[in-house]
Amino acid sequence: MDALHLFVSNAKAYFANLNDCAICYGVLAVDRTLPTKKCPNGHWFHALCLFKVDETLLFLLIRLVV
Repeated sequence: MDALHLFVSNAKAYFANLNDCAICYGVLAVDRTLPTKKCPNGHWFHALCLFKVDETLLFLLIRLVV
């Protein structure tokens, strides 16, 4: 039921013309936050999505080195 609530909230926010995250394409993140980080190209990101991408890239770099 929580996933359905998040989906409905995302749909309402999207149609309210709020910015969506360029990583997960959602307006609301899992922790119910809006995208707050903006890059110079005008793309918006959730802080949580950026953290996950950074964590994944670090993991891949470690695997390449080892």
